[in-house]
Formats: sequence, structure tokens, C-alpha cells
Amino acid sequence: MLDDGIRFAWPGYDLRPVPHTDRYDYGMLPPRLFSSMVERFKIIWEAGQSRRIPRD
Repeated sequence: MLDDGIRFAWPGYDLRPVPHTDRYDYGMLPPRLFSSMVERFKIIWEAGQSRRIPRD
């Protein structure tokens, strides 16, 4: 789902750290997949086919 842009303060109240660490990331997307998603989101955003959803 790439037509919703969620905006929130990091880390949000609903995020929990990885157990036994002070980190909030549970892993990374492969760089090629992430780049592809960013490019597709830009196209959707610029075409006005997306919406911003506040989560704070």
C-alpha cells in the first residue's frame, strides 16, 4: 500500500524497542526494494493520488 503517507513523531507512543536494546528497528528492507517503493510513492504523491494520515 503506497497511497498513504503516514506522518508521526519517531518513535511513536505505540512503538516498542527491540528487546534488550535501545533500538526501535526490527530490520531493514533490501535497498533495491526500498528504493523502488520510494520512487513509486513519489509518483503517486506527485499525481495527487495519495493522502497524508497524521498518527500523533
